Amino acid sequence: MVNLKVMFLYRLVVIFIALLLSLLHLGHVFIFPEGSLEILWENKADQYINAYAASFYGNRIAIGKADGKVSVFERGGELIYQHAFGDPVQGLHFSDSGKTMYVQTYNILKVDLDQKAVLWEKFIPNHYINNFWKLNNDSLAYLFSSKTSIDHIFMLTDNNGATLHQFDLPELYDDFESTVSPEESYFFIATESSDLYHMSFDGMVNWMLRLDPPAIKLNHTHPVFFDLNTRGEVCVAYSYERLGIEGHQIIFFDSEGDILWKDDLLHPAVKVQFSRDGKKILVNTKDEIYVYTHHGRQLMDLGQFGYYSLRTEIYFNRLLVNYFSRHSIRALEYLNKMRPPSRSVLRLVSIDQKRVKWQKLLHKNRQHFLVSAEGKVFLEIIKPDIIRMYQYESIKNNKGRCMHGSVEL
Repeated sequence: MVNLKVMFLYRLVVIFIALLLSLLHLGHVFIFPEGSLEILWENKADQYINAYAASFYGNRIAIGKADGKVSVFERGGELIYQHAFGDPVQGLHFSDSGKTMYVQTYNILKVDLDQKAVLWEKFIPNHYINNFWKLNNDSLAYLFSSKTSIDHIFMLTDNNGATLHQFDLPELYDDFESTVSPEESYFFIATESSDLYHMSFDGMVNWMLRLDPPAIKLNHTHPVFFDLNTRGEVCVAYSYERLGIEGHQIIFFDSEGDILWKDDLLHPAVKVQFSRDGKKILVNTKDEIYVYTHHGRQLMDLGQFGYYSLRTEIYFNRLLVNYFSRHSIRALEYLNKMRPPSRSVLRLVSIDQKRVKWQKLLHKNRQHFLVSAEGKVFLEIIKPDIIRMYQYESIKNNKGRCMHGSVEL
């Protein structure tokens, strides 16, 4: 009898120690960040902020305003360029070096920040800029849409604005989304009626197909989520209905349109994104965050109990995740309000080690932000007119200082 009591107590102690060690490990990996974001400077704009961008390493940031004024700052807060373009600024893009910038109004203009001069402007009469991409080698891709018809024109130029390729898109009667590969090779289109077009930059259609079963539209967003890597491989995620049963899946195509692998999802996708090198794929649903290799092996499942993750970004080996409370999301859905909840938590997580590098609480009017490619610079936009710059500090180098990133909802 005594031996049984001793064995029972011994097992309780072992279970308690195992549970404690597990909680400590989870806390170290998923709760306690390795560093924090320290504020560098703050600036108040004189107009509503329409667009914002950061250079690759966050050494320069740019702000575009509703009145057409563009301001560029160094990381330390020094204003190095300011110009009024007249038309509202709709997008800003830095070159890889950060020495030049592309300003998207109704046209595209290239600006030399050192010379403080507009080098050239690109436009097509009677068309507007539907989409614009800066490629890895500083080549530029444009999608122009007609103001009076359903015609669309794709154009590729070098960084001097010289046209390399230009062609008309097939007639598309449905709404569609499009993207390009990071190198100057491939262009991809997905329509709301589930038609997929895989094209080369010279206008040749490599393959086209219609998803079977076709995608169904569950909300106001486009029903097909996709991305394209440098090799021309395409990852597509969508929801469908077969025999009255709703399903969700991810499909991976090679550059010739053959299916290499597919997987079922538990919930509808809200985003698909390749990493910069094209070897990892982020698939984000409301309830789960998956990271796959391009061969289909799952590297990570980063769901967080009690939270939705509606906005994510994948970098080289890090994941930026924006968590919202399920209760706040459901309350907004019940009230039919399409706006972000009152607050959320933003975390930068390393994919290999699954450690939180930093985290930050975002309030209702602070849901607009940018993070540099290596995750060490954070730009916060507080609507309508305040910008705030932060820099990552490791806890090892930051003992005794305030941890802006340690937050709880």
